Amino acid sequence: MSYKFEYFVSHASKDAAIVKAFCNFIQLAANVQKQKIFCTCMPDNGLRNNEYFFPAIRDNLASSKNIIFLISWNFLESQDCLMELGMAHMLHNDDKNIICLLVGDVSFDDMPKMLAGIQQVGRIQEAQSLLKLKKILYPNEKESDMPSSSWVEHQNSFLTQTSTLVSTISKSRQYSALEYEQLEARLASTKQELESKASAYTEVHQQLILAQEKNSELINRFKKRDEIPDELCIESRCNSADRFEELKDDAKSALKNLPGIVQEIIYYEMYSYSRHFISDGYWSSNDFMSAVNSGYLVEDAPYLREENLKIKRALGALENLENFLSNESGTLIESLTEDSNTDVSLKNKEFWDYLFC
Repeated sequence: MSYKFEYFVSHASKDAAIVKAFCNFIQLAANVQKQKIFCTCMPDNGLRNNEYFFPAIRDNLASSKNIIFLISWNFLESQDCLMELGMAHMLHNDDKNIICLLVGDVSFDDMPKMLAGIQQVGRIQEAQSLLKLKKILYPNEKESDMPSSSWVEHQNSFLTQTSTLVSTISKSRQYSALEYEQLEARLASTKQELESKASAYTEVHQQLILAQEKNSELINRFKKRDEIPDELCIESRCNSADRFEELKDDAKSALKNLPGIVQEIIYYEMYSYSRHFISDGYWSSNDFMSAVNSGYLVEDAPYLREENLKIKRALGALENLENFLSNESGTLIESLTEDSNTDVSLKNKEFWDYLFC
């Protein structure tokens, strides 16, 4: 099977320094091209500005041959990291390696039961663990054929770096029995939620395929366009228009639950990819500080907190609307173009204002 990425490195954002060093080590020691390593803490190897977080993470996990989890206390306390872990379990197959390396003083005994199925290599700061990692990555090669000298050379350099970097990783703390049970429950709930969504998406996808096949069969009975009954064309147009209104109302409702400044940043971050709208007094404005305190925005930067439930709700609704519009053509698009007097695209500010302002 062909994969887009050789490696997907899953980590906590707070551990970025040691993660970048690890990715550099893998690139050099395994002689892998930089673009073959997916890692969100590396600007050129992570998510693009216009990608939604969870769908993109899911797709890139599926497109990676080796998934390496760098487990630290920061990782275990991150909802996003646990979500990635659940996704990886759902995508597991015999052709894909799922590997766990410990970072800092966390131990395998501290981890949720779900991690029991992952190949537990050892500590990232120990030479023996990195050599074990090499054998997992090169299972069919003889010891004499493996890139031992190159691997060991870069491994020694990496271990020198980690001796300092590991000391910056959060130290362990004692978890109560209740906290541990809550962590286990949260992980189990995350996996159940992912499985439920995957099942629902599959069912809807099959329904759409069947509906499309049925309509194609009806239309193909007629040799010429003008022979197609008016009621079939009208039904198709009405269905498209009704679906558009549903998706538009859903997106509009989700946006209305957010402050105006957050709505503005959603447009510029997700569709315009521009920061030119930010004025000199932006950072100290009451609207910005209120949005930060409410958990919508990152402090000192005009970025969305995509883990916020209301932000997730709005981005999901907008993505559904955008996908619908990109797949539509003909009468509905012509009608929207005429009504809005501009191009039909969420990237078009005039059309955005026409829908939501």
